[in-house]
Amino acid sequence: RMEATLSQFRVEIDTQLVLRQVTKTEARERLDTLQRQLLTWKKKAVAAQVDAVLVQVLAEARARVAEGHTTALFTLPITSDAAAIKRTMDEVKKAAPTLSFLCMATGETDKIPVFAVVTETATQQRGLKANEWIQATMQQFQGRGGGKPSNAQGTVVVPAAGTVGEVAQQLQQAADAFLLRPRAA
Repeated sequence: RMEATLSQFRVEIDTQLVLRQVTKTEARERLDTLQRQLLTWKKKAVAAQVDAVLVQVLAEARARVAEGHTTALFTLPITSDAAAIKRTMDEVKKAAPTLSFLCMATGETDKIPVFAVVTETATQQRGLKANEWIQATMQQFQGRGGGKPSNAQGTVVVPAAGTVGEVAQQLQQAADAFLLRPRAA
């Protein structure tokens, strides 16, 4: 929202305001500084949000492994920031290397990134493949995605008549149902 306001302000400076050229240049420079500060603050906010979510997810992943589970589904209230998603995947893989998992990032209002990581053991012994898990999970929403048997990702656009919460619940049901299907190892 702030980014849109700053962008609109830039357009107004360039097209509507009658100022000396020096004043316009100064205004543009100040606006550039504000946009850089906003981006820095947003990155810090996303990093802090991911840190908080990771504490919970890592504890849950370790608990699932301790209970003897080999799969998990996580709903993460984070944005679709690629670095945040990669960090989450890497941290969970490191904390629970025997766990295959599917995550949904529900921190935005119009789309839900979905990503899956499947261990080699799960692929060999159970026939579980991340790319198939992603495709089956997103199928009802015509989500786009793909990958390899070991990891895959995709994105589902939230329909205008739906909410992120509703879509995430349906995605979780589809992901659970996929895990219950028989598969050849």
